[in-house]
Amino acid sequence: MHSTRPNLAKFQQIWARSEPLVVNGVQHIMRGKWTPAYFVQRYGKEVVTLIDCESDDEYPSTVAEFFSSFGTDRSDHRVLKLKVPLFAYHYSMLTQLGR
Repeated sequence: MHSTRPNLAKFQQIWARSEPLVVNGVQHIMRGKWTPAYFVQRYGKEVVTLIDCESDDEYPSTVAEFFSSFGTDRSDHRVLKLKVPLFAYHYSMLTQLGR
């Protein structure tokens, strides 16, 4: 999604289908930097589930462990996605967006 005017309804439709999503072009409405370092600092100890994109196997992990290999080739060559509980998304969006 790229927009000079974010479309929350479109975002929510895609998010609800659990489709991979990359959002860009919204830095001007965000405060702070949403980088791997930011998420490690802010949420690093939070327990999450990692999902292997090929096998759908799930693995318990933390935000810090996920982002420690983010953007690099993993030695096991697995492609993992971070599963965030829906309540965490809503809490974050409603109370912490842009911190």
